[in-house]
Amino acid sequence: MEHPNPLAAMTFIIWFFMFIPCLRMAQKAGFGWKMGLLLSFPALHLFTLYFFAYKKWTNAPYR
Repeated sequence: MEHPNPLAAMTFIIWFFMFIPCLRMAQKAGFGWKMGLLLSFPALHLFTLYFFAYKKWTNAPYR
């Protein structure tokens, strides 16, 4: 039986602690956990940030 990889466990723990603020930010913006999941991945968060930047916000005034 193989021994568990400590680096993989540490990576998962760090990702989980990054997922919590991403989830809160997505929920405050009116999205669900799926958008929080997209925000928590390093490569995908750039696309979701642009999505947030150019999406029409219902409660924000436009200039």
